Amino acid sequence: IGEFKAGLAEVRSGSKWGYINMNDSMVIPLKFEEAAPFSGDTALVVLNSKKYNLARNGNLSEFRIDSLKFNYTTYPHFVFGENLKGQWHVSSLNGNTVSLLYDRLERKGYDFFIGFNKKKQTLYIMGETATQKIEVPLEPGNRIVQYYGWAPDQDLCGVTRVNGKYGMYNVSNGSEVPAGFSEFKASGIGCQFKYNDEWYDVSGRKSDFSKNVYVLSATCSACKGTGGTSGRKIKVRVEGEKRYVPSSTKSVKSFEYATLPNGEKSKFITYTVYKEETVPGHYEKEPDTYVDEWEPGIPCTSCKGQGSHPMTVKWTGTGFETIH
Repeated sequence: IGEFKAGLAEVRSGSKWGYINMNDSMVIPLKFEEAAPFSGDTALVVLNSKKYNLARNGNLSEFRIDSLKFNYTTYPHFVFGENLKGQWHVSSLNGNTVSLLYDRLERKGYDFFIGFNKKKQTLYIMGETATQKIEVPLEPGNRIVQYYGWAPDQDLCGVTRVNGKYGMYNVSNGSEVPAGFSEFKASGIGCQFKYNDEWYDVSGRKSDFSKNVYVLSATCSACKGTGGTSGRKIKVRVEGEKRYVPSSTKSVKSFEYATLPNGEKSKFITYTVYKEETVPGHYEKEPDTYVDEWEPGIPCTSCKGQGSHPMTVKWTGTGFETIH
């Protein structure tokens, strides 16, 4: 028995698979050679060596792949792989099932794919209920090399390459940073570009794409992006106050040995004696106490506590030039 999805779970008896509901009732008979969990209203099954999309009511629709056998990996919402003819495909497992054939298909994220053929590249986002297709209008010679969230702005973007230089295409609004950087590298959830031997993030929000002006930000090498030393909580000693105690008298208890009849002092018998003593005036110090205090960090003097060095560059048509 498999995992319940959408109220149904795949089960096997012998070599055949079927589906039961949560009352353990067989609702789709044991007849399939293979059966995957339901995703939404459909599941992928194999019957008589052919692949089908199975609906919850038991109806079958052909899984449109031009070869009956292929190497594939099944994810919650899609199937991804290469058929025997060397053609790649990615197919969503929902009501809008599609088959997409390419010379090569690269998976760039959990549900992001880039399809390649001889003339174009296409980004596909395979969702649970729909498949989004995005044609990326790049100049001749361009190719997409990686997709990222555009840190720190979180837009979906593609790193592009033209004649050995790298740039960025924003899928969300079609804006593009020209390919003029010598190198790029992954950086957290985004990427950085090399400019004048330094690594920079490109701000998608602060850049003015209409004027080809772009804001770059390099991590401060002095503080490594921390902005300086961090603050800390410290214990501070508070000295106890001194107070004056006036002169007073007190009764002091002592013991004296008794005098025996023969005039000697007893070695065993004692009696208690109280004497009044004068205590002169004096100062007494109260105990020290400790309190928590916050010691602020020291801002980095190189980046003035920002953790980075901003720079604005302009695209000239052939390369970038620094504005400030």
